[in-house]
Amino acid sequence: VVLFPFFVTLSPELQIRLMWVLLIPSEKMKMNMKTKVYLFIMCLVLWFVIGGHSVCLATNNVKKGDGNVITFEALSQIDGSGVTKVENAYHVTGDLVIAATDTLRIIDGDEVLLADNVCVKVCGYIDFNAATGAKVNSIAETDNPKGFLIYGTDATGVFRNIRIEKCGIRTEGCTKGITIDKCVLRHYNEMLDPQGAISINSNCDNNVISNSWFVYFKTNVVYSGNPAGVTVKDCVFSGGETGDMTYSAINLCTGSDRKVNIEGNTVAAYKYLNVGGILVR
Repeated sequence: VVLFPFFVTLSPELQIRLMWVLLIPSEKMKMNMKTKVYLFIMCLVLWFVIGGHSVCLATNNVKKGDGNVITFEALSQIDGSGVTKVENAYHVTGDLVIAATDTLRIIDGDEVLLADNVCVKVCGYIDFNAATGAKVNSIAETDNPKGFLIYGTDATGVFRNIRIEKCGIRTEGCTKGITIDKCVLRHYNEMLDPQGAISINSNCDNNVISNSWFVYFKTNVVYSGNPAGVTVKDCVFSGGETGDMTYSAINLCTGSDRKVNIEGNTVAAYKYLNVGGILVR
């Protein structure tokens, strides 16, 4: 308990190393193996319950939240932020973490390019509401970024008029839902969640995906792993790249009074005739 404020500021790798130290036999520690095992188990539980997600509490590439509105332009002016401006695009070369009280905002016309394996974790609000359009892609053609993780009870946001290449969108532990409207998502790379390009892993309502176009997918496109209230309306799913119906364009889990609304969508074959359509579990 005393060391917890220090523990959560460490990276997950350092947290693991600290836990292993407890198992190293040492005369100076004067602990028997049984005591060390108890301490290790206690730290392991702490890491999974809190420490493993402490990246939301740590500063990483942004300051802790004070109700700040953070733009990529502002981040590019901070040394060590992991964001640099190259010509007219913002290169994100390291993971970003937005705290629960902060907002990450994309400006109309922005082009944001993510490096290989990069994840943008938003524990607050993601304001990707572009009036006419903005783009998200990888820096290099060979890069496979993860995309956007909307994480925690206070996390929510809007994606509107955004063209997204390769990256996914995943929610986890949210209570408010997300909105995705008038977006294009192509060539999802399965890096963020192999189950779906838009993966709703939050037992909540008010998740709305509408008027969007999803192209060239090898997994489920809109997916929920837990019972969730989801509306999928007036979207087009085309270019399914698996022909055995293993995955579906829409694959949703309902229950616990969570309702799904699927209306006015189109699922079109591309290379294969037997693409998966709609599955409600």
